[in-house]
Amino acid sequence: MPSLGQSLLMPEAEDLKSDVLVLLAERKLDAKPLGTLRLQSNSLRPLRLQGEAPPLAALAEKRLVESTRLGVELGTTSKVVTAALIKAAYQILQAGGVDFNVAGGRHSMAQFFRSLQYDEIDGGPFPISFGNNIPHWIFVMPVLEFENRLRKAGHWYYDFVAKTEHPDIQIDHDRVDAVFGSP
Repeated sequence: MPSLGQSLLMPEAEDLKSDVLVLLAERKLDAKPLGTLRLQSNSLRPLRLQGEAPPLAALAEKRLVESTRLGVELGTTSKVVTAALIKAAYQILQAGGVDFNVAGGRHSMAQFFRSLQYDEIDGGPFPISFGNNIPHWIFVMPVLEFENRLRKAGHWYYDFVAKTEHPDIQIDHDRVDAVFGSP
C-alpha cells in the first residue's frame, strides 16, 4: 500500500489525543525521523481495536495499550529501528503498569506479531472499520511475559530488549505518567 507510506509522514488526529504517546526514532547524525510507533491507553476510552474484536471485551477491566502505526523507513537500519521502537514501547508499558499490549495487523504484520510470541485473538481476521475494512489479525501480549516469551522462542529481540543497555533510548517518564496514569 504505497499511499500508506505517504500518510505516515503527517500526524493524524489520533496522534494528538491526550491518551496517546507517539514514539519517534531519529537518526543521531541529523535528527532525521526513521520510525514511529503510536501507543494508546485505555485509561480514558476503550482502545479502537476493542470495538472491532468482541473477544477483547474480556480484557476491558485491565490496563491496556494498543500499538499502532508502526512505520519505519526502509533501509539497512530498519530492523534495528523497529527493535528500538519495540524496546522503548515495552519499557514504557512496564513503567506504566500496563497489563496487556494489544496490536493488529494485516498478513505481513500478523507474521511479525506471531514471531514475537503474541497471543492471537480467536475469530480473526477482523475487518477494521478505521482501516478501510481491511481484515486484520489482532494480538495481545501480557507485558510481564514479553521478555520471557522472546527468550523461550530464541528470538534475537531477547538480547536486544533484555540484555543490552541502550542509553540512546530516552523516555520522558513524566509524560508517560501524564498519559497513562499511575499503575
